[in-house]
Amino acid sequence: MTHPDSPPVLRQANGRFAPGAPGRPFGMQNRMSKRVARALLRDFEANQHELLPRLRRWFIPQYIQIVARLLPKPEHLGGEEIEGLDEVETAALIAAARAAMARIDAGHGSLADLEAALLGERHNSGADTIGD
Repeated sequence: MTHPDSPPVLRQANGRFAPGAPGRPFGMQNRMSKRVARALLRDFEANQHELLPRLRRWFIPQYIQIVARLLPKPEHLGGEEIEGLDEVETAALIAAARAAMARIDAGHGSLADLEAALLGERHNSGADTIGD
């Protein structure tokens, strides 16, 4: 896939590119990977209502990992540093996160509840309120 105006590609006897070879033509970098990424995003947009519940049910560690990557870092929000917690505080944080996930699975919680649990805060989405 060489351009007619490009210089010939220099190769060594073993077939490897020689030092100083011109490399990839300008603008060709990542064309295929960008096309694949756009196709994946279009597919996800079309099927997200089916995919997300299945991901949450059958691939919970990966689901939590994705959610954790999307949440803001605690140091940016003034939340607790997880590395600085002792065993009791870590167990309480894990219990709060599990409770938040259980509320989400039951349809009574939200990602805001999970975020608050991971940040060591109390978040009330209305699911825990007692009738007036």
